[in-house]
Amino acid sequence: MTDKRASDSDTDGADDRGNDGDTDRENDDPGNRGFVSRRRLLSALGAAGATGIGTGVAAEQFLGDTERAGIDLEAGAFDLQVHWDVLEGPRPGRSGNSDGAVRIPIEYDADHRSGVVRLRVAHTAVEGNNPAAIWLRGSCPESLGTLGEVATVTLSFADCDTGEPTRLLTSGSMRDVFEDLTTGLALDGAPESDDTDCLQPDAPVCLRLEWDFEGYVGGESATVSLAAIGSQCRHDGQTSPPFSPGSGCPPADSCPCCLDIGKLELEAGGPSGIGKNAIEPGTYSFTEGTAEYELRVTDTESKGSSETVAMAFELVSDDGVSAPNLCRVDVAGGPGSGPGPGTKTYRLWSDGPSGASTSVLTDASGGLLFAQHRTGASSDPNDYHAISHATVAICAADGRCD
Repeated sequence: MTDKRASDSDTDGADDRGNDGDTDRENDDPGNRGFVSRRRLLSALGAAGATGIGTGVAAEQFLGDTERAGIDLEAGAFDLQVHWDVLEGPRPGRSGNSDGAVRIPIEYDADHRSGVVRLRVAHTAVEGNNPAAIWLRGSCPESLGTLGEVATVTLSFADCDTGEPTRLLTSGSMRDVFEDLTTGLALDGAPESDDTDCLQPDAPVCLRLEWDFEGYVGGESATVSLAAIGSQCRHDGQTSPPFSPGSGCPPADSCPCCLDIGKLELEAGGPSGIGKNAIEPGTYSFTEGTAEYELRVTDTESKGSSETVAMAFELVSDDGVSAPNLCRVDVAGGPGSGPGPGTKTYRLWSDGPSGASTSVLTDASGGLLFAQHRTGASSDPNDYHAISHATVAICAADGRCD
């Protein structure tokens, strides 16, 4: 989301505040379904030549979050001070302070497919503070779609002067890393030593949070929350977190938006290899819909002398761009309940593999998608209706249907 707080400078003297009212102390500021348009297709699929990578990426600023994203602290636990600064990414040089927690927008644009933030964790400025056991608690982003599975996040100890990583803490997909962090991560107050130490009042600990969007195509963004929490420095201070663990991050919907992109008619007068209710293996453009992708028919099943009752295919592209995943195919043939032909629908398995081939769809027999059955019992090809057309839908890479 975009708001005026994303500007580089504040010229009107107003406070920068998050939605929760906390001050952000920054140093700077089937059938008749319409097919997706070319413009929408390029946006959804991230096809070659598409512009606007990063368009719509969250411009939300880093926010102090004194509620710690709903974390309930045990008696004796307290917030630690966190200073953050952006080392690399779309908006380097931004920095600020927060007591307890920061919210970090994971951003990218056309020129920056990765980013780095340095976090400096220290005691709050209270005289007479005792050493503290340090815990880091993460909260799952509010929305984790494809981005949460593809984007890579790495958390390391860092040199406080340079921000360079010194010791790896955790790395993986954004969802995996923050799912681990919901249970809490004990930090060494002196990571350069061999022992596990508590945080001293005059010796901050620095962390480096990196993210990388390599391999991601889409327009999602996410804001993550990290809380630095201290507890009494004692022998069990770093074995049990001073807060209740979170429930983890839910997996992403593998296909939140299923878009119709084209229809292939099996009719007389069509291209070579296609006749009335018949098709041979080969590569074909859609009769209606997008010209960006084609169907490569790899296998067929026929009855009688020529009528095709089933076909297997994959979605392909001629321009070198990987074809998107199929999410649904409607195979029409035989009488329907209305004026049009009957349709049998094949969908993506909810917990199965994904891909551009019909083999990933429900009830596909060796990848073959059959038209309606005439009797509902026999597997004889003669007991199936012939195919009149097939409508193909794909998973939108950005997860949006708008």
